[in-house]
Parts: sequence; C-alpha cells; structure tokens
Amino acid sequence: MGKTYYWLKLKKDFFKDPRVKKLRRIAGGDTYTCIYLQLLLLSLETDGVLVYEGIEPTFAGELSLITDEDETNIQVTLSYLLSQGLMVQKDNNFTLTQTLELTGKADDSKDRVKRFRERQKQEQIEAKQEKLSNDNVTDVTLHDVTCNNVTVLEKEKEKELEIEAEEANASTCARACEDEKKPAKRFQKPTLDELIAYKQKANLVLVDCEAFYDFYESKGWVIGKNPMKDWQAAMRNWERTERERGSKCKNNSPSLSVEDVRRFGGDVSYYIESTKETNQIATQNVAYIENKEPF
Repeated sequence: MGKTYYWLKLKKDFFKDPRVKKLRRIAGGDTYTCIYLQLLLLSLETDGVLVYEGIEPTFAGELSLITDEDETNIQVTLSYLLSQGLMVQKDNNFTLTQTLELTGKADDSKDRVKRFRERQKQEQIEAKQEKLSNDNVTDVTLHDVTCNNVTVLEKEKEKELEIEAEEANASTCARACEDEKKPAKRFQKPTLDELIAYKQKANLVLVDCEAFYDFYESKGWVIGKNPMKDWQAAMRNWERTERERGSKCKNNSPSLSVEDVRRFGGDVSYYIESTKETNQIATQNVAYIENKEPF
C-alpha cells in the first residue's frame, strides 16, 4: 500500500478569523499562533485528535517535549483554544475542531471526514443523553432521538455532497494544468529495424532501408535546412522518387535486348551489328557537337 501524504491547507481568510485575530493581539500572540499551527500539523494524521500519553506531568509539558516550545506558552495556547471552541477535551483526548477542514491528503478524504462526523455525532448524542439523565428527565422518548438523528444525517449528507463537488472541480483543474504543461512531441530518429518493419507494413518495395538510414544519418536527419518531423512520410517520398526514376530509365532504354531477339527467333548477329552502327552514329554526333574527333 502506498504512503499517504498530508498537508495543512490554510484558507485565504484564516488570519481574518476573529478567534485567530484575538489570539494574535494577546501579548506574545504571534508565538501562540505559531504553536496553534504546530498543533494542527501534529493532528493531521489522527483526524485532529491529540492524545495525552502521560509522559510528562501535564499535557502542556508533553507537547513542549514534542514541539520544543516553552511549556508556559503552550499552556496559554491550550487554555485559549479550549475557551474559544477551537479545541475540545474528552478525557485524555484533545480534538482540534479545525483540523479536518484544513487537511489535505493525497488520497480520497471523504471516508475520513465521514468517520469523524459520525464519531462527533455519536458523542453529541451520548452527551445529550448524559445531560438528560443528570437532570432526571424521564420523558425523552426514542422517537425524539430518532428525529434528531435524521435531521443531523440530512445536514451531514448535504455537506458531503458539497465536498464531493469541490473535489471534482479541483481534480478537473489539476488535469487541465497537467495537459497544458505537457511538452510538444520531439522527433525520435528511427532504428534500422523500425525502417524495415515500416517498409513491410507500407509495402515500400523500392526503398533500400540501409541506404535511406545512411543518407539521413550523414545529413543529421534534416530535409533541406529543416529538421525532419516524420521519417515515415520521408520513406514514402523516397518510394515515389525511386518509382519516378525507374519510369524514366525504362522509357530511355532500348525497346529490345539480345535476349528478347533470341527469344523471338530473330537474327542476333544482325541485331548486334545494327546496334553497334547506331551507337557509332550517336558517338559521332556527340563528337561533332563537342568539336572532337570520334573514336
């Protein structure tokens, strides 16, 4: 299972929260605010819960040991957080109420939020039942508790839908940013095996793959003065050039060869003599044009 990474997401109006502003205005408030942020970081992986394990005589002393902060400053911070509802104590568990909404996580956080809210809802129900019991209230029925639970569940469902919508929008934006950052595809020169494979696939019978590779390798894989962009298109152009060149050679070649004359029962000796005579005439014409004597 892969490692999970957590981070603290401060809202843009975090320091405008009246409770945070009041904390900062206290003498030494910036130190207390820094301690509060450290406590939020410590509680990221435990859904906002800090547990007093009794290593030191006091919870503040234990946190001082962990954070290397002054114990007195930590005690002042804890007292303020508890008084403002930013921290809730139950036995040895101290829950920071803002941790979940400020927590970022590399995997889906919906289940974690759901578990916390279910635990919080159950604690509220237990606290209410305990209060009613202490006040000797005996007229509370199961129907009343059920109705309250249904109302809480409806509100929690609405919050979960809002969270899912926000996460979907964030995921869409992240994918769009990744697509914009993708670099343009760069030309990768082919290997000889790739040339041979494409020749067979495209049926390029006139392309000499070794000649093609050596030619463009010597030129640095450029066409003219521009870098090559598509070597497959270059192979198809090579094929067309070879086909056109073959057609020209075929048109300029003699209509009959010695083998053709022999195959059709002609006079081979006469054909050879007539061919020599034709070549001699052509040589004389060229020599005349160049003011040279024929051989």
